[in-house]
Amino acid sequence: MTHNLARALAELAEIRVQRDQGRFDAVPRDTYLTEPVAATPAPGERPPDLFDLFITQKRNLTDGGKKDYATTFRYFLDYIGHERSIQSIERTDVRNWRDQLMRFPQYANTKKEFKGLSFKGVLALNDKLNQPTLDEKTINKYISTVGSFMKWAIKRGVIDNDPTHSLMLEVDDEDNKDPFTLAQLATIFSSPIWTGCAASKQAQRHLPGTVQAEDQYRWAPLIALFSGARMEEILRLTTDDLLMVDSIACMNITTTGGRSLKTRNAKRLVPVHSQLEQLGFIRMVEKRRRAGGGPVFYGMKENAQGRLSSEFSKDFSQYLDGIKVKTERLSFHSFRHNFITWAGHAGLSKASIQIIVGHTAKSVTDSYTHDGVIDLGARGRQAIVERVQYEGLDLSHLRG
Repeated sequence: MTHNLARALAELAEIRVQRDQGRFDAVPRDTYLTEPVAATPAPGERPPDLFDLFITQKRNLTDGGKKDYATTFRYFLDYIGHERSIQSIERTDVRNWRDQLMRFPQYANTKKEFKGLSFKGVLALNDKLNQPTLDEKTINKYISTVGSFMKWAIKRGVIDNDPTHSLMLEVDDEDNKDPFTLAQLATIFSSPIWTGCAASKQAQRHLPGTVQAEDQYRWAPLIALFSGARMEEILRLTTDDLLMVDSIACMNITTTGGRSLKTRNAKRLVPVHSQLEQLGFIRMVEKRRRAGGGPVFYGMKENAQGRLSSEFSKDFSQYLDGIKVKTERLSFHSFRHNFITWAGHAGLSKASIQIIVGHTAKSVTDSYTHDGVIDLGARGRQAIVERVQYEGLDLSHLRG
């Protein structure tokens, strides 16, 4: 290195003499001067340092959420390199990492066989173990986590572009689900969650016993079946969201309290179906209200993206599997499909159904139907909801 430096300095001295003589066309030829050298990140440009500041400023994250963010970011830096400057990270880095995530095992950060291994170490071991790998949705969450950091860095003026932009994988929409058949609904609502289970723990909910569930696992499916509401909307309900409007009990699906909704039409008033009332839903909410109010359902944890539905969705799919109802095209979202499908069979128009379930118009014809211009009121909405009747489904055993 000393020899190379001496040679380069000699050439620079020669160029300086030539320029003193008025010859400004002289340029360095020595490769020691012309070849680029990887820059050492300046203070404040190292992604790990910036990430610590980013996490500190994300005050809405729970401790668990911060841990999930940190794990995802460590995996990312394990792959691209911890000592790079943030400005050097390109789309190709993110795209290549995304492609490697397709080989990455599920729950790697909690399994002892992968403990202490780097991202590449986990990949190498799983090539031998062949454990189930991440699905597209989880991979997209990883990219989204890194993307939120990059967007923060843009606002801070550290970088100009987000290298994660448009690199999400295509995922089958939840709408690619089937409704349950009446026979499947009968099986579900005659299973242990509704008739008595062995224990409240997830692993024993599908086993018969004497424990009577009065939580989200019992009520969320019934609410979805008789309202078409989305899982996150149901799990976020508070006692204040059950309103009496024109003497009609209604669920107010809203954005108050920092809640977010899926579409602009998702904010809506949904009358409580008479079947749901007969099954004791209103009594249950009133009991919660007398106990101090707040969330109708509790004991759930948000994921890193602030959603309650992630853990619940996984648990409910496992429950369906435990009672031998689960298929690839059946999930909690199927209850929403039941409501929409039966509403259509009852002769309700698409516009009427959209008012209740919070769908956004998707066709040109739909865009000419301005639902907000005509306020149906609670009574008009109740007439729509009550048209949905599951003839042949007997739920009388659930009435308290």
